[in-house]
Amino acid sequence: MSKSKKADVIKSIVVLAVICLVISGALAVVNSFTSPVIAAAAAERETQARQAVLPEALLPDYHRLSQAERERAERLAAEAAARNNDTENGKD
Repeated sequence: MSKSKKADVIKSIVVLAVICLVISGALAVVNSFTSPVIAAAAAERETQARQAVLPEALLPDYHRLSQAERERAERLAAEAAARNNDTENGKD
């Protein structure tokens, strides 16, 4: 291989490495901005899924509540579900 061909190969390698570094840096910056938004959206989806399955899941410390507090929470959840069903069925 002649010197000019070697120089061209080395130049191409350096250019590609610089491009990769710049693109990787840009991707890291974008990730730093979007990761909190993505995490918040995932947490909201998880909360909604828990609420759909178990209305008491609104209360993270449900197991620590007194019996009266549990009954109140269950009553409020049932009332909210009834209101939700009335709204969905057009009774509101």
